[in-house]
Amino acid sequence: METTKTTSRTKKYMIFLLVYMVFYEFMDSYTTSYYTTVVSYIEADLQIDHSTFYLIQAVASVGLLFVLFIQNLTDIIGRKPMMIIVFFGMGFASFMLYLSHSVWMFTISFLFLWIFFSSDIWVIIISEEAPAEKRGIYTYIVAGIGALGAVAIPICRSIFVTVAPDVDPTIWRGMTYLGMIAIPLSLLGFGLKETTAFKNRKLTESNETSGWKSQWKKLIIPFKGEHKTKLFVFMVFGLLLGMGAAAISVIEAFFTDLIVVQNGADPDVVTNIIMVSVLGTFIFFGITGVLADKFGRKNVFYMYFTLNVISFIVLVVFAESVAVSGSYWILMIAGFFENGSFWGIFMLSKTYCVENFPTNIRGTCAGWRSMMYAVGLIVGSLISSQLATFLSLGTIFLIFIILTAVVMIPLIAKFLPEMKGVNIIKD
Repeated sequence: METTKTTSRTKKYMIFLLVYMVFYEFMDSYTTSYYTTVVSYIEADLQIDHSTFYLIQAVASVGLLFVLFIQNLTDIIGRKPMMIIVFFGMGFASFMLYLSHSVWMFTISFLFLWIFFSSDIWVIIISEEAPAEKRGIYTYIVAGIGALGAVAIPICRSIFVTVAPDVDPTIWRGMTYLGMIAIPLSLLGFGLKETTAFKNRKLTESNETSGWKSQWKKLIIPFKGEHKTKLFVFMVFGLLLGMGAAAISVIEAFFTDLIVVQNGADPDVVTNIIMVSVLGTFIFFGITGVLADKFGRKNVFYMYFTLNVISFIVLVVFAESVAVSGSYWILMIAGFFENGSFWGIFMLSKTYCVENFPTNIRGTCAGWRSMMYAVGLIVGSLISSQLATFLSLGTIFLIFIILTAVVMIPLIAKFLPEMKGVNIIKD
């Protein structure tokens, strides 16, 4: 049996790696959320209501079920090739959305988009290549700068979405232009190197344990060992975050109806609220790594869950009176903390999941968490579709956000270890 090897990456390569991952996370941040800022226009263009949009989202969310197999492939053929594939796929799916002119074409294109975004591959690569004491910082350098993709969403919206949906609902297609840039950027990935942790594992595996059949069996290995309880917790985490994300995906329609349609304000008001909200994502991504390395992952989760619930309560309870009075700055502040804390929780849950499992099942466990996020999106969309027929959107938002906090805070406290400063790569 061959011995493992330790590879020291040069400073120049680490810079290239970080830059490439920033490009990826930028496009991931953009393609993951840009559709949520034009839901009212998509609905008007396709002539559908909130309930039907939730149903379309449920079908598209099935695409995320493929993430489990994509993540598992990272443990079979390597982190590098799968990184390039998912990056390219985001751009191709955006191109398909641009060409969509019917409900069915939109649904199929939407499905392809969901297959490729929200992969945890870049988190795995950074976690395996970065020194233990800098893992959180490196991860959030990528996440923080990459979050500019979210900032680009309202900027693009201000350029392309300039009139009310009843004037020209087709203008949402302009939002796909930036997403298509992922196609050429993905090709830079041919300059990546396979991670040392993955190559070391391949060197120490026998032929019997490294074949495709054996690798696919690893899908169930995490459920049989010492890590099964932690995996179940992360699967519940993914499920609840998915349900919450599905519910709040139509928040732009909530604002557009309240501010533009009912009170006659300019669409730029909604764009400004979105801008401040995604600024919250950018800032929270930037500070979360520092906070997690200083105060611990678990304490940051508790703080973010509390902030998220409070922000949503303010947003929903005061939205109508604020819209009537024109004091939109209140919605901007609430949106800042709501969006920032929610996606801060989402990003930290990815890193935290990767940190909790050994190299040989890391991709698979991350895939299970991602798959349950997909299931949550499907279930959350279906439930929201039914709730939208007799409840307001604001009430739907609160139901899912409060549920997530009430369930996850005690589960994290009781079953998950603190991973601050823990070396996850043992040579």
